Amino acid sequence: FDLYHYAQWQFLEIWREGALRILLINYEYPPNGGGAGNATQEIGRALTQMGLTVTVLTGGQASLDDGQDGIEIVRVGPTRRSVFQTGFLYMSAYVFSSMLWVLRQKKSWFDLSIVFFLLPCGPVATLLKMKVQTPYIVSLRGGDVPGLVPQIDLLHRVLAPFRRWVSRNATAVVANSQSLTELAEASDDKSVAVIPNGVDTQYYQARHTDMGVESTPLRLLLVCRFHRQKLVPETIRWLAHAKQRGIDFFISIVGDGPERDAVEAAIEEVDMTELISLKGWLRKDQLLKQYQEADCFLNLSSYEGMPNTVLEAMACALPVIVSDIPPHRGLVKHQETGYLLDLDRPEYLADQLMELASDSGRRRAMAEAGRQLVAASYSWSAVADSYMSLFAQHQTEHLNSDA
Repeated sequence: FDLYHYAQWQFLEIWREGALRILLINYEYPPNGGGAGNATQEIGRALTQMGLTVTVLTGGQASLDDGQDGIEIVRVGPTRRSVFQTGFLYMSAYVFSSMLWVLRQKKSWFDLSIVFFLLPCGPVATLLKMKVQTPYIVSLRGGDVPGLVPQIDLLHRVLAPFRRWVSRNATAVVANSQSLTELAEASDDKSVAVIPNGVDTQYYQARHTDMGVESTPLRLLLVCRFHRQKLVPETIRWLAHAKQRGIDFFISIVGDGPERDAVEAAIEEVDMTELISLKGWLRKDQLLKQYQEADCFLNLSSYEGMPNTVLEAMACALPVIVSDIPPHRGLVKHQETGYLLDLDRPEYLADQLMELASDSGRRRAMAEAGRQLVAASYSWSAVADSYMSLFAQHQTEHLNSDA
């Protein structure tokens, strides 16, 4: 415990005892948006519980829940047409409105800003730093990293100067998985730290103590945006092959999106309309009920940043079957908390479902192991503490260099 680490610890303790002011910047925030919006809210709650003052700069219409967590919500820009979906024009309007808000700031009201999505939101934090010297941490979420989403590679090349400008001026850049960190560091000359997503294990938990008992049919759950990366039509076809093996199951799918027509067409194609229920988007309490009523969770995406839904499912004591991609490998221990499925060998899905359907003891063991894992390693308080520790480290280094 050397002098440097003592100074870092002391610096953080002083902040916790004082009124450190944090600004969170994200174009989406509950009730709008998906995983990144939820992460913003949960990190904000955890920071307020640490005794810090939190403000969120976000978009969309005011909500009755605004301010109930002790967080000040500043909403700018146009009203969203959809709670769960948005587009380039809306994000651009949010960035423009946020920059106008920044330009109206006369002094430094905040000690730190944490900005979610390097693009489109990063330039807002950079402008705030230039205007009133507020340092910022960038939280990469997935699509803002070149190479993860092939469909927007051209856009990333066009916007590369802006992306590097934001990264260069940031106090730190953070990604929510090791694979995303490696991808980001390969694109830009900037060190990227890993701070994973968290999950509220007090809220997301099993409803029954008899998890893992026999269930006929096996109740399967998918929760995702209907986007090409999620492979929902393909998952439906793979499940149809499993059905031919004699496995008795029923599927609930929560979500919506641009591939809804393709999803519905796949259901018709394999003649499984009576076995699949499309729930659409659900409120948080409704989604919790879906987790609690399921026997197994599926996420067979072709790529991910770090999926909140897998964490939520594991917190609700569900064994999971997920695609064998780097972010999932960091969350799921194969044959201990669930299964990793090689997308080049989807026929193995039937074998995995057969094991879960026929062995309630195995299902119970996986469920309990998954719940224990996320409870021990993925709390939002730990996530918030990691952001503040990272900031303290950089501030301490800055003070030492000045000295």
